[in-house]
Amino acid sequence: MSKLILKRISMGILIILAIGLIIFGALQSDFAQHYKKSDADTYKMKSKAAKKLYYDTSFKQSSENDEILSLGDFTVNLTSRKLITKISVYTDEDTIEMFMENQSVIRNDVINSIISIKGRAVNQDSISREIKNSLNSRFQQEKIKDVYFEKFLIQ
Repeated sequence: MSKLILKRISMGILIILAIGLIIFGALQSDFAQHYKKSDADTYKMKSKAAKKLYYDTSFKQSSENDEILSLGDFTVNLTSRKLITKISVYTDEDTIEMFMENQSVIRNDVINSIISIKGRAVNQDSISREIKNSLNSRFQQEKIKDVYFEKFLIQ
């Protein structure tokens, strides 16, 4: 009987040692070391930089032409589709400062102009015309000479 108890105790100790070694090995593996807090922070910084690089909502004056102002990227939900576009306007230099001071209002006018176009009439010409009319009526003058699309995608 004492041999049986001794055998079971020694088997229990071996099992505990084996489980301990497996746990120790798992904690030292590459999988355990893979996710660190710094990796998550790095990912957040990269995604934020990518959004800023590829999707920008701030207004920027063109370096080649002082009369062209980029209004940034727009993503607008249409009735059954989505419009992804980047819009620039051609205007005089005096108006650009006024645009820079009223970015939120201008962006809202552009989005409302796009949304107001119904059905299959959503194309570059109709959107360009509607944005031009909307912004010119906002300033009560013919400030916008033309509207340009740097990117235009309907999904």
